[in-house]
Amino acid sequence: MRMNYKFFIACVLTLALIIVGINRISTSNLSERKYSENSGQITTICEYLNGEQFKTYDIVRLDIFDSLTKINCSKKDDSNGGYVNTDYTITDSNLIGCLEVLSNHGFLRIIKEYNYMYFQTKGSFNESVGLIYSPVEEPDLSGINAKKQILKKLKTDGWYYNKTIYD
Repeated sequence: MRMNYKFFIACVLTLALIIVGINRISTSNLSERKYSENSGQITTICEYLNGEQFKTYDIVRLDIFDSLTKINCSKKDDSNGGYVNTDYTITDSNLIGCLEVLSNHGFLRIIKEYNYMYFQTKGSFNESVGLIYSPVEEPDLSGINAKKQILKKLKTDGWYYNKTIYD
């Protein structure tokens, strides 16, 4: 009986070590896979958000965890130092289908700002994880007030893994 107990303990410890090892697999590799699995939908959304109707806005935001059809756009208003907001409703069924697929695969939010688009896959009060698309240059994240920034280039040109830890 004593031998079986030791065997059980050894199995539990081995399983725990395997789980720890799996969790240590690079998150950027998981992001690479997430991009690959959803590249068609992501490409469609990038093309849509790079359209003429959104070029005049400083921030374009889709909270797909909340709504697949609402886009919030913000433009700086120098007269009062704030932003002017405009909402759009998505009516294109192909685009809504793409957003639905991303939502079902764990994407929470899409933000277009500065020189990049951010596809958030994890979010909490102190952490944000996702994919960044910045085709021309590495995204400048220095304007984000964060405790720690991790940015790793993915294999696909213009794509980056991003993890931001806030104070």
